[in-house]
Amino acid sequence: MNKQTVFSAAAILILVICISVLAVGKRSFDQPIEFNHYKHFVELDVECQFCHQTVEANDVAGLPNVEICIFCHEEGVVSENPRFHEVVQIIREYSRRQEKIKWNRIYDLPSHVIFSHRIHIGAGVECESCHGITGKSKRPSGQPELISMDSCMDCHRRNNIETDCLVCHK
Repeated sequence: MNKQTVFSAAAILILVICISVLAVGKRSFDQPIEFNHYKHFVELDVECQFCHQTVEANDVAGLPNVEICIFCHEEGVVSENPRFHEVVQIIREYSRRQEKIKWNRIYDLPSHVIFSHRIHIGAGVECESCHGITGKSKRPSGQPELISMDSCMDCHRRNNIETDCLVCHK
């Protein structure tokens, strides 16, 4: 095999690997129910903990189940928005079928990272510190930019919190 053939094969292999990595890293932020955080959090003043009920007691914030949605949307909610009625019908169908809503995760940490919502909320960290404008967005806005090792380390240093590797890594 000559050098040009080896170089070409290596270039193709690198290209295939790069495309594969990009394809795997790209996740869908579409949800089974169109959820407007802005409407709930800003306009209706619903706290994050109302829907993410396990955030104060568990390490994982948890995703809302249909019982939480139907609590407000079963009867009597009125809106001028025609889309609202379609969404409410979808929620009611999930409830009628007693089916779990299969929300797509937006924030997903690597398996070697230890993160506790309970500890952070208990320490007074606001949701926006890590989740940015999620609570003020009408729909998820692309890849989350605030959750990275750098942003976590910056926050820990700013607040004089332990930065030893084993605090956050298995």
